[in-house]
Formats: sequence, C-alpha cells, structure tokens
Amino acid sequence: MGNAVEMLKLLTRLHDVPVNTERMDATELTILYRHLMSAPSSSNGVLHWFCSRATPDIVETAIFCIRMFAYESVAEWREKLQKCLSRCPNCVHALEQAKVTSRKTYFGAYEDHTLTEFYKTMEEWELEAVLNDLTQAGLWGDSAQSSQRTLADTDPAVVYRMVSNWTVFKDSRIQSIIKDCPPSGPLPEWPKDPLPPGMLILLMHDKAEVRRWAEAHASQCTVVPMSSDDYIGVYLDVVETIGRHLTDQSLNTDLSFLFATNPSELWSGLRITLRQIPVDTLSSPLRQYSDFRGIVASHLYDTGAQFSHILQCFLLLLKRIGGKLWVGKGPEFPQLVFDSVKDNRSFSELLQTANSSTDRPWFLAWFLEFLHTIVDAPVYKEVLAKIVDYLCEEAQHERFKDARPMTMLAGTRLLSSVLRKYRTEENILQGQALHNTLDIHGETFLGVAFARSYDTEAWRLARSTARTFILGVLETDVDNVITCIEGVTGFLARTLRPGEERKPAKFQSLSIRNGTWKKLYSTIQNTDSEGIASLIAIVARSCHIETLNLKYFSQISSVKAIDSSQTAGDVLIEANRALGVFRDGFLPAMTGFADYNSTSTALDLLQRPGVVKNLMQIAISPIEDLQVAAQVVVSLAFDVDGRQECLRALLENVPREAFEGILDFLTTFKRPIGHLEWSPTLSAFLGCQK
Repeated sequence: MGNAVEMLKLLTRLHDVPVNTERMDATELTILYRHLMSAPSSSNGVLHWFCSRATPDIVETAIFCIRMFAYESVAEWREKLQKCLSRCPNCVHALEQAKVTSRKTYFGAYEDHTLTEFYKTMEEWELEAVLNDLTQAGLWGDSAQSSQRTLADTDPAVVYRMVSNWTVFKDSRIQSIIKDCPPSGPLPEWPKDPLPPGMLILLMHDKAEVRRWAEAHASQCTVVPMSSDDYIGVYLDVVETIGRHLTDQSLNTDLSFLFATNPSELWSGLRITLRQIPVDTLSSPLRQYSDFRGIVASHLYDTGAQFSHILQCFLLLLKRIGGKLWVGKGPEFPQLVFDSVKDNRSFSELLQTANSSTDRPWFLAWFLEFLHTIVDAPVYKEVLAKIVDYLCEEAQHERFKDARPMTMLAGTRLLSSVLRKYRTEENILQGQALHNTLDIHGETFLGVAFARSYDTEAWRLARSTARTFILGVLETDVDNVITCIEGVTGFLARTLRPGEERKPAKFQSLSIRNGTWKKLYSTIQNTDSEGIASLIAIVARSCHIETLNLKYFSQISSVKAIDSSQTAGDVLIEANRALGVFRDGFLPAMTGFADYNSTSTALDLLQRPGVVKNLMQIAISPIEDLQVAAQVVVSLAFDVDGRQECLRALLENVPREAFEGILDFLTTFKRPIGHLEWSPTLSAFLGCQK
C-alpha cells in the first residue's frame, strides 16, 4: 500500500481516465480499498471519509470506492460507510454532492442509466440504515417511545441524512417521523451552509412546528442564496417537486409530502425557499417545473390572505434577477403582470389597511423594482403611465384614506428615479415616457407640491418629495434649453470659422413642459417662502440669456437636429418660446410675495441657502422684467428703491453671497457663447435682440 502522494497520483489518473468494472485493475482497486479502510477515526470516535476533516487522499479514495457497494463481501466497507454517515453531517452533504459530480469523473465510463439504478439500490440501503438508526433512538418501529421524544434525541447526522438524501426524505415513514417528532429548534451540530435540500420543502410543511424548525435553520444560513456549486442533485428534485405542487397538486400524487393546506403558510414558506435558490437558476430554470418566474406570476391573480406572500415572492424575483424575469416571455407579459396586481382586490385591501406612519411599505416598493426590469422593453412607456395613473390618481380615491399620502409618495419617488436616470444617461425614450406622463399628471404633482390643501403633517413627506421632483423637472427643462443653444451656436461658430471643415450638427430637438411651468406660477402660494426660493433658483439658471436673434442663424436654420426632423431654426424658435415660458410668471410671483409678506419674512427668505446668490444674478440680468422682480424682493427686505440701491443693499448686507452671485453670473454668461468669442461680428449679437 502506497503513501498519500502515490494514492493521489493513481486517483488523478482514474479521475481523468475513468474505468468501469470490467476494465478496473483488481490490484489497484485492492490498494485503494485497503487505503480507505486504514483511515483512522478522529479523537471523538467519528470516522470522516468525505468532508474536510479527512485528508484529500482519503476523500478522493472514498468517492472512488462508492463503487464498492456493487460488490459482494464488502460488509466492512458498508459498516464503516454507515459509521461515517451516521455521525458526520458534513460527510453526508459531501457524499450527496459526490454522487452527482463523480458521474463525469470516476464513474464517467458507466452509462447514465446504469448509475441511476446503482444509486437507487444504494439509497434504498441507506434508507434502511437510517430507519435502523431511528429505531435505536426510539423514534420508529416497535421500540418507538413516548411522543415527547423528538429528532433532537438522535444523532444530528442521522437527521441531516434524512433531509439530504432524496430516497430517504421522500419515504412516507421518514415523512411521518418528521411530522410527529420535529425538533423544537435548530440542531447546533449541523453545518450552517447550505440549507439541506429537504428543508426547502419543510419550509412549506402543513405542520407549524415543522415549518418553525426549518425556518430556524434557514435563518442561520450565512450564504444566501446558496452557491451554484451546491445547488445540484437532490436540490433539483426538491425544487421541481415544489414547482409541480404550485402548478398542479395532482402532479405529486405519488409523493407523501404534507404541503401546507393554508395558502398563506404555503406561500410564506416559498418566499424563504426562493431566497436560498441561486440567482442564475432562478433566471434559467434547470427543470420543467422549476420556472418560478411563471409560477409566481400566474398566482398574482389570487385573492385572499396569501396574496401578500405571493407579491413578496414576486418582489424577491424582481430584485434577484431583474430584466431576466421576462426572458422567453411575450412582449405583452410585463403589462399583464402589472394589471394582475393593480386589478387585484387584495392589493387594494393592502393599501386601504396600510399604516401611514411607514413611508416605504414593501408592497409599494415593487412598482419601482418592476419598472427597472422593463426599462428597455417596448411596453416601458405604457407601463410607466399605468403605474403613475394608479398611484397618483386611482389610489387617491377617498376609500384609500390614510394611505393616500403614502401612495403619492411612492409615485413621486418612482418618477424621481426615472428623472435621475434620464438626466444621467440622457435616454431619449425614457425622457419621452417621463414627459408624456407629466403632461397628463403634472397638475396633480404641482398640487401636492405647492397647493395649500396639502400643507398638512400627513402630507409633509409626500409634499417635500413632490417639490423636489417638480423642481428637478423644471431644472431639466432649463438645462435642455441651454444645451440646445450651446449646440446651435457652436455649430454656427464652426460653420463660419475660416478654413474649418464642416462637421455634422450636434444639437438636439427641444421640448419643455409648458403646462407645468404655467401651472406652477398659478399654484404657488404668495406666503410659501420655500416655494418662492425654489422659483428664484430655477429662474436664475437661465437669467443670463436674452431672446435669440434668429437672423444671425440664417446660414444653418435648415440643418436638422440629430434626433428628429426639427431644424436649427425650429430649435431656436422653441428656445425663445421656452425662455419666455420660464419667465412669464416670475415678476407677478415676486410681486405677490411682496404684497402679502412683511420685511421680516423677506429677510428670512434671504437667509435661505442660495437665495441671495440667485437674486444677485437675476438683478444683474439683461432682462428688465427679471431685474424688476429681484428688486421687488430686495426692496421689501431692506426698504430701498431702484436697481442701484438694491444692488448696494445686497453687497453691503450679505457681501459674500452677493459677490458669489456676480462671479457665477459672469462665469455662466461666458459659457454658452464661448464658441463665438473669436469673432467681434458674432460677439455683437451674443444671442441678443435689441
């Protein structure tokens, strides 16, 4: 008998070039058998063959020698195998893994059906061995003792084997013992990872004590979901069995599993089970009835107490696999899924009973997760419109009572997420979807953000979020106008520059939210200092740009934008119109503020971050109406008249912020016309019309 190094060399050859029984060298088999039999037990008397407590040469030899079960007169091998598996849970797990992985290595020379029959026979022997262990523990047979005894009264490895070996686990006698004698808590000797395959079914057991035991072990797992390397063999059988039960219970009539008859308990267990399954398997099922994407989605129509658990399962899938949830499904499938939830009366009941003190309830989080998964799908625009219509219109019905601020908050957060993505990625389709939605629901958001009727504690967070969102939309409008002007003027500069090659246009078409701007000025309250401060900040972003004189752009007026049929002339006309929309209501808004507030209120307004800097930029703007609007506010605060006095008052009373405003204005003023500075002729118009 050789040493460990020699054994590993031999095993490496047999691993890479597997042999069957006929081609197996009897001498080599004897050497390996004796080497395995010589493996000593650990200090506590436990024999380790398959786990990390054994040396690598013993582990590989034990896997190779699984074939010994097919031989006669190997009682000693079987006895030691049983000794190993009845005392070490880790060896049980490793053996179950080896039954699968060794099919392509040490057992690669055998036909698949031969191995299937071999392991069927071996596992029947293992079943009898487990039943014998349970009999000795007084848990089965004539020796079964009082009902007070549980599986905690036998060796933990025996119980681990019960829930790890498929033949053992699905036996009706084993299922009966699990039902009648579940431990009251987790078995500390078990490895924490991975959760044994049988426990995935026991999470959905009909008996509460069995479910609690399975849940206790699931809660101790440190690797969730489990590794794809572990998710083989029995796990596939278990998960497909669960899938068959949820698809059609008659598909499992030959099995004795006691699935929960209460739908809420069944789906609550499935949610924990799904957390254990590897992500790649959730998105690419390995068996016919393991596609939980379709299974869960098909039950979103279910009503009753179980619906919340079904929706939680669906939310978990959305988070885990994202857009892969829709792979292989029809283009209309996402919309059907959304409608099944939206139209489910159990979902409406969830909203109606919601606790308004929770600003992020899980059953509203699914909307955003859902939307993220279809961002590149053709139905994105339609689904976004449906979600917003539901959250911000339909769910605002009086029957939803205290849930209304919460659903409005969810809708606003969802659109805020879309806006951020649009601004960072400049995705035109997302922008169009967002703009179409705002054209329909903009007035609703403006009301929540600025109308007096929503100025209550219950609406405080929804109101604040709506303001941030609306202001973000308007800031995007301003930035888009500036970008378009820069693009057109830059293209003109390159066109007129002597000797420069004509390059393609790089400006885009322009569209702003006209209705939102107009409604903003009519909705904002004269006494709303925070809202007034926001108006000042938005107007300051473009206060350096006057109306563009179109005659200077005649040479390029027919050039088309890169994203539509709009020409440069069209873009400039829209830019001029947009600048007017930005400013038309500003002077009346500032005048209204001055008419309805005192000097102290105006001073408080100037204390808000950025207000003085923004007012200074507006005060030195070339647009007269903007100058006057700024003067109205400054005059109220410092009791001064005239532009010069107002500028002096700002510089004397808040010099730092005032000078920051001047510097920012000069820096910003230079930016959109930097392409034209080389030419005095072009610099003369600077985008101005006199």
